[in-house]
Amino acid sequence: MANVTAGWRESRVSGADGRRFVAMRRIVENMGLSWGSQHSKLLEQREKFMCTDIGTHDTTGRMQSMLAMPQN
Repeated sequence: MANVTAGWRESRVSGADGRRFVAMRRIVENMGLSWGSQHSKLLEQREKFMCTDIGTHDTTGRMQSMLAMPQN
């Protein structure tokens, strides 16, 4: 897990299968867009945007799934 700066905000990047992925929710919210509608669009076009679900731990240590896209 690493942090990257996108615009003026930091976002987390996770590694999986030797690739780096960026969690999309924070990016979408930082752009001022509704996560609910953008999440639906990303899921509908999952292959086009190369989205995948990555497991991570939240602040309380619980396992949580996040929608992510490859960094490059």
